[in-house]
Amino acid sequence: MPSYEIIFGRMLKDGRVVVTNNSPTDIPLGTTFNTAFWTSAEIVDGEFRNRISGTVADIDLTIERVDVFRRQVGCIPKGYSAAVELVGSGLGAVLLWFDLPKQEHIQIILRAI
Repeated sequence: MPSYEIIFGRMLKDGRVVVTNNSPTDIPLGTTFNTAFWTSAEIVDGEFRNRISGTVADIDLTIERVDVFRRQVGCIPKGYSAAVELVGSGLGAVLLWFDLPKQEHIQIILRAI
């Protein structure tokens, strides 16, 4: 099974989450993410490089619905942002980290392995 990563963007009023596919392939519906981590990046020679990172929480969140450009689709396309419905456990822990005061170049990433 391939490894997938999504960058957590923001929570919408309807409970969906805006995420960006940070994987080299499309991420299909039904994918379950089991780790949330944060990472801090710096720009080196015009490219982002990870400096430090740490675990936020072990999670069990499955993609139940994906909307891209206000249309329901069967995956999060490579490189695209989407509004997704995640079901399972651990979203609360991710949201707690996301609500901490923002620092420059910090991202919350969900990983499925």
